[in-house]
Amino acid sequence: MRTRRPSSNFIFDPSLVLYLPLYKLDGSSFASKDKHGHLCTVTGALWTPQGRSFDGIDDKISIPNSSCLSIISQISLEGWIRRNTTATYTTLIEKGDINGSIANYVILIHNGYLLFDFYNIAWQTQLDASSLIPLNTWAHFCIT
Repeated sequence: MRTRRPSSNFIFDPSLVLYLPLYKLDGSSFASKDKHGHLCTVTGALWTPQGRSFDGIDDKISIPNSSCLSIISQISLEGWIRRNTTATYTTLIEKGDINGSIANYVILIHNGYLLFDFYNIAWQTQLDASSLIPLNTWAHFCIT
C-alpha cells in the first residue's frame, strides 16, 4: 500500500483527533499533525518522497492508546489507498483495547473490498463497501 500526496496543503483543523499526512512525516517516529500531537512509531513502512510505502503484511504505524481515539459518538475516517496486493486481509487502521472495555474498530481490505468493523463487549457492527477496490489504482474512502 502507498499513501497518496494530496494536491493542496492541509489547513489545520483543531477538531481533528488524528491527522497523519504521511507524505510529509519521515523518520522512525514523528508527531501527528493535529491538536494532540500523538507520538507515532513506524515499523517497516518506508518513507519515500511520494509517501509511506507499506508491504501489506507487517508494516505499521503505532500510536499509544488515547481516549480521544475511542469512538463514543459520531466519527468520520477518511484516507487514500492504493491496493497493490491480492492478499485476503490487509489492515489499514486498527484501534483496540486488550480488555475490550472500550470500543474498538478496524478498517481493512478483505478480498478486495473495504470493510469497517466496530465492536465492544456488548455488540458488533460491520459495514462492507459494495465496490471492489481496483488493483494499482488510487482510491479515496470516507466512513461516517
